[in-house]
Amino acid sequence: MTTSTLSVIFNALVISLILLGIVVIIMYPKEVVRGFFNSLKPRGDSVRSWIFLPIWIVGKLIEKISNFKIYDPE
Repeated sequence: MTTSTLSVIFNALVISLILLGIVVIIMYPKEVVRGFFNSLKPRGDSVRSWIFLPIWIVGKLIEKISNFKIYDPE
């Protein structure tokens, strides 16, 4: 196998993963949004979740204002 063959295979894999990601977002938008916001929920042991606290607060405000349930019940 030459480098160009490996490059073509790698490009095909990356493009197919991007397309699959787009399909998942189109088919399951509510679950994708819920998963994103629930992953940002602040926890005491995770510095990353505290860094993204403003995004979590925006999601909480959207949930309070609209009927769109973003977060899993606690």
